[in-house]
Amino acid sequence: MIWDNSPVKMLDKRGLEVIKEKICVDYIHNSRNESLSIVYNEVVEKYEKDYSFIIIFDHDTLIPSDFFDKTEIAVSKISRKCRLILPKVKANSVLVSPAKLYWFYGRRFEKVSSGYMDSKNKTAINSGMIIDMHLFIDGFRYDTALNFYGIDNCFMELYAKKYTLFYVLDVELNHSLDFFNGNESFERRLERFRNMSDAILYINSRGWLRRYFCVLYLFIVKCRFKLRYKYFNNG
Repeated sequence: MIWDNSPVKMLDKRGLEVIKEKICVDYIHNSRNESLSIVYNEVVEKYEKDYSFIIIFDHDTLIPSDFFDKTEIAVSKISRKCRLILPKVKANSVLVSPAKLYWFYGRRFEKVSSGYMDSKNKTAINSGMIIDMHLFIDGFRYDTALNFYGIDNCFMELYAKKYTLFYVLDVELNHSLDFFNGNESFERRLERFRNMSDAILYINSRGWLRRYFCVLYLFIVKCRFKLRYKYFNNG
C-alpha cells in the first residue's frame, strides 16, 4: 500500500497505472495528514488477515535491490520466538538503527552484526521494520497518543516486554532524519522539537523516578536547543 498524506495527490491516474504494471499496489490519499500511529493501525487492520508480515517504509528511505530477497530468506529461518526483523539503517553514513535506548537516553552502535539481538534497551526507526502479523493478531496496536515522534520507541519498548529477541537483517538502508534537515526553518525545527519532547515525556511517565529524570533531561536538552539556535523567549 502507498498511503499519501499530502494535501494534494502525489500520484495521478497515469502514474498509478505505471506502478501497477510492475507491482500490485493499493493507493490511498488522505489529505487530513493523519498521524502515523493512526495510519499504521488502519493499514494493519486492513491487511492483518491477508499477509504474514508487514514492512513499513517512509518516502525518504532508499531501498537496496537485495532487500526483499534477503528479507524472504530471513523470514523463512527465524524462530517463532522472534516477531521482528530490522535492517541496518544509516543517515548520512551514520548507523542510526537499531540503537540502544535506556528509558529516554539513546546511544548509537558503531556497527552491528546480522543475526539475533537482545531486544532489551534497544530501539529502531519505523522505516524498514519487517513485523510478523502475529504481533497484531495477538492484539498489539500503535499508541494513538503519539502522532509522529516516539512511535518507534514505544513500539520497541512494548515489543521487548513480550519478545526477548529481534533479528538484524544483513542489509543497509539509507534514510533521511528530518529533524537534522539543515534546509528547514527554525520554526519548523521548533515544532519538531516540541513534538519530540512531548513524546519522550509521554513514554517515560510510567513511574515517578523515571518521569523525574526524564523532566530533568528534557530541561537540559531544551536549554541546549535554545542556546544552539539563539532562541531565548518563553516560546
